[in-house]
Amino acid sequence: MAIKGVKKLPISLNTNDALKILSILSTVSNKLGRLEEKFNHSIVSDALVQILFLCESVDSIRIEGTKVTFSDVVEVKNDMNPRWEILEVNN
Repeated sequence: MAIKGVKKLPISLNTNDALKILSILSTVSNKLGRLEEKFNHSIVSDALVQILFLCESVDSIRIEGTKVTFSDVVEVKNDMNPRWEILEVNN
């Protein structure tokens, strides 16, 4: 669906450039596949990844001025009525 009054730009790409891009995409796809395979057979557990994500979330929300610590979030893990700051970190 085109926006009224807006024309699509023509894509002009010669064959050599297209082949270079295809070669680069193939290499990148191969490397991503090997990286994914390494992660799947890694000793890094899901629990460690979750802890790292939680640390990043706490640091990120601190930038916004929210006063919450990693300990606060872990201590109220099973709390049915957590503070709004904790909800923000979890989101």
